[in-house]
Amino acid sequence: MTGSALSARWVGRVLVVGAVDEVARDTPLASRLPAETGRTTVLAVGDDLLDWEQLATPLAAHASEVGPSVLLVPSPTVTPPPITSACRLADTLDVEVVAPDGQLLPYQDGALFVLGTGASWWVIAPGTSAYPIGPQHPTPWWSEHLPGTVTGGVNVPAGLWLPGPERRATAVPDDRILAVPRHDALLTVVVGAPDQPAVGRDALLSAVADLPVPVRERLLVAAYGPAQLEAARLLAGALGVYVYATDGLPAYGSGGEIVVIGVGPDGRSGSHQLVRTWVHPPNGYPCVAEWNGLADLPEMAPGVASLTESISVEAVRAGLWVRAADVPPAAHVPCGLPPDPDHFLVVVDPPAVPPPTQLFAEVRRLLALLPEEHRRSLRIVVPRDTDGLAQEAACGAAVTLTGQNPLLLDAEGRLSSVASAQAAGAASTLVTTAELQTPPARPAPGFPAATTPPALSEGRPTVTATEEGLEAALPPARIRPYQRSTAQDRRRLRDALGSRYDVHARAVARLLAHHPGLRVLAADDEPEALMTDLVAVRAFLLGDRSSVVAALRSTSEVGDPAFLVCLASGIRRLPCHQGVVYRSASTDLAAQVYPAGRSFLEPTFLEASITRARPRPDTTDLIIWSTAGRRIGGIADGLPDDRVVFPAWSRFVVLGTRPATDGVPAQVLLRDLPAEMNSVGTPTNRRIRQRLDAMTAARDAVSPRVVTHFGWTARGDLPGCDAAGRPYRSEQSTLV
Repeated sequence: MTGSALSARWVGRVLVVGAVDEVARDTPLASRLPAETGRTTVLAVGDDLLDWEQLATPLAAHASEVGPSVLLVPSPTVTPPPITSACRLADTLDVEVVAPDGQLLPYQDGALFVLGTGASWWVIAPGTSAYPIGPQHPTPWWSEHLPGTVTGGVNVPAGLWLPGPERRATAVPDDRILAVPRHDALLTVVVGAPDQPAVGRDALLSAVADLPVPVRERLLVAAYGPAQLEAARLLAGALGVYVYATDGLPAYGSGGEIVVIGVGPDGRSGSHQLVRTWVHPPNGYPCVAEWNGLADLPEMAPGVASLTESISVEAVRAGLWVRAADVPPAAHVPCGLPPDPDHFLVVVDPPAVPPPTQLFAEVRRLLALLPEEHRRSLRIVVPRDTDGLAQEAACGAAVTLTGQNPLLLDAEGRLSSVASAQAAGAASTLVTTAELQTPPARPAPGFPAATTPPALSEGRPTVTATEEGLEAALPPARIRPYQRSTAQDRRRLRDALGSRYDVHARAVARLLAHHPGLRVLAADDEPEALMTDLVAVRAFLLGDRSSVVAALRSTSEVGDPAFLVCLASGIRRLPCHQGVVYRSASTDLAAQVYPAGRSFLEPTFLEASITRARPRPDTTDLIIWSTAGRRIGGIADGLPDDRVVFPAWSRFVVLGTRPATDGVPAQVLLRDLPAEMNSVGTPTNRRIRQRLDAMTAARDAVSPRVVTHFGWTARGDLPGCDAAGRPYRSEQSTLV
């Protein structure tokens, strides 16, 4: 490839450069590469690229179209020229250049990963030194936060691979690990290898301990082999957060869709998993986050379909559970069965109606809907205490459908054969669950329960708000609603963030390019103030938010408040949300601290969700009419779009309460009171109360959808209360 022989043509927004015959050919990679605002992607085709400076002539010919920055993408089959060559090209063309220092692995979605230990993309501005930005492009939010090394971890395109202590020194990702799709909202952690023992709890925690808090809260654990299937459960229990998981390796299907493929102990690929993603709570059994569904059966909730009016089918990790539609949540033994790479289990728990013969006719209809790969490995399971008529029907169905007798499931979660149970009176165990202690009450099917991480609850005093007359003094007001930062505040924030400021600032610059409304400044405002304030917001959202809450609730000194001031100033710049938002609180305290008419101040940045999630039985819905809450979608990649943050020191009024009813949790109705209004007349509050009544009544008629917000929970400390649950001193209002 020589400069005089090069040609260039545009394929969409990608400039393809190379020899004339190479450029003329169809280039599928060019159509998959992402388009970036303010940066031109240049794809160099051919296998004889020796120096990036060879591209200077064709790029100069397109200078007016190329713009101030170029992304250099070599053919995936070649090793790119050295970074020093890219530096010379940047100086020659006087443009910013982004180039890799190793061979590229392209993804179906257009993402590009630089292969090799320590490999990276580099950014080179004309006349300056180059600096690395990591192996991923585009850069997912979690990549910005990953430390240089993670104990026992190997960088892979999807995130991290923990091969285990026996493979650490010689760990080289195989093709299946390299093909795992990356998740933009979650850090994917591939755990283990099929020929290795399970990665132990200590090794898992050592690796995760190296990750910053926002990344630890948003993990997707992929089990590479059956020995690793409990890794997500261990992490959820140890960290006190929800952990998302796959019972196998994610991969791209034949149609470009995401599938999860089970992996056997010998490394062979198993069947596609019916459930793509599970969510493991800190305690209890996992719930379905994403699944393929069952053709022709109406879905009642994620992971639950209706077989008949009285029979439901629920996805469990071992396969499917056929049960009565109104089965109580405590009947959860099938949910504890571990997945088996060799068998797809269908647990049939005969309800009182219909009769067994009719029931198993419906089971046959269900099994006909399963993919062929699941029918080949099918085993029918019935409870050990199933009566004789139902067991006879089960045997007939199982022999007809699988050629084998059904398995029996006892109350401890052990599976045994029919013959051994009849002969010995005690099952000879074929498969057992892990040591099952009496588990906590299971949440409603398909809905993960909210939880408070241990860090928020440890050390709380035993006193509660139920003690009459016990109130807490408000902490000192370190910031004000709608406070504006000063030049000195912003300088101290930049100094405190150091190199992290530049990382956040680049992301904020991209945000402002896509949301021009945020760039509108008041007459006495400055662009530099806008940038620094929004950097503070992004650092808050991706950082340890609990430490900010603790600082604002503290009655003692908290050090330099520059970050808090810039954060408050940044929050006020975001667009307002007017409408209903949701949060949850502990039921045993809500009735005491939220009497109708109470008006209270909340000293922290209160988080809520536009999307309603189903709380646990011991939680109460806080339903808030927002006028001053701020939309934070888009500020940080990987965070959900439906989050709202109220400015610190917002005032709220309790409009009324509702007791819990069958299937609907207790509710507290509130509204925020804008800072410029010290009171609102009774008619206004009554109109808002009527509006909330109408909106929530319509939504109570249907089940709230499962919320798979990665790492976020809309609960924690009680709004208007201190860390011990004691209400701040406030006034009782007559405005409701």
